[in-house]
Amino acid sequence: MNKEATHENELLSKILSEEIKATDIDTFLQRIRTELQLSEERTEFLKKILNGTCKLSINTRNEIFRCLVKKNYENKGDMYSYDQLELAENNIISNGPCWEYDPAKNGQNIIKHGIEFGSVASYGGGDFGRLISYTAPGRWINEDGEEEEEERRIVFSKYYTNGADKKFFLDRFKDDDILCIASVVTMHDMKFRFISSRVIKADSLAQLTREIKNLIKDLELDEQDKNIINNLRESALSILAKYYDFSLNN
Repeated sequence: MNKEATHENELLSKILSEEIKATDIDTFLQRIRTELQLSEERTEFLKKILNGTCKLSINTRNEIFRCLVKKNYENKGDMYSYDQLELAENNIISNGPCWEYDPAKNGQNIIKHGIEFGSVASYGGGDFGRLISYTAPGRWINEDGEEEEEERRIVFSKYYTNGADKKFFLDRFKDDDILCIASVVTMHDMKFRFISSRVIKADSLAQLTREIKNLIKDLELDEQDKNIINNLRESALSILAKYYDFSLNN
């Protein structure tokens, strides 16, 4: 399967190189920055990847390049060409014993939040999946701006960073020994299917509330669906307030 990923990487790299050559790397980066709503820090991180100064494993490169090529075709309104690439549904690291993910989605999460889905489960010290805030089915706006109808859960877990490769981390988290992670997941074939994972860090309840709102967005949903999301936010806030030992009255 690594041979397959290597072949895909050559194809994806060629597509990206041609796109960057047609414009320039900074123009390409600004387009991706807008698409993914990246900070300046993460845009610079992505530039290091494209310049080859940030070393990646075959499979991680595959996932990040999938994300970039997919976003490039989406920007052009040409998803047909992306589908015609016929990329494998999974790679050797995207399907674990109790979790799975779309490789392009993991690439996006690494670029944007600095967290790999597999590491969330692997470095959880057995904590992953214990704290779950549950929601009923509802309409959602996903990170690609598309409306989805599905049942989602928020999984809170700890990430013990000792021994972990921190090169993807956001700078402000690189000195932390333990991270609190919030993952948006669905259930698929009795496994957690990752949608996004991010570090939750707050010094006050007000800041924690903002973190939850950034994690669980409602955008242009109608009132009924907003109620579902508001209930999920309240449940998540209650769990995290206890996790952080905050008082909900603060």
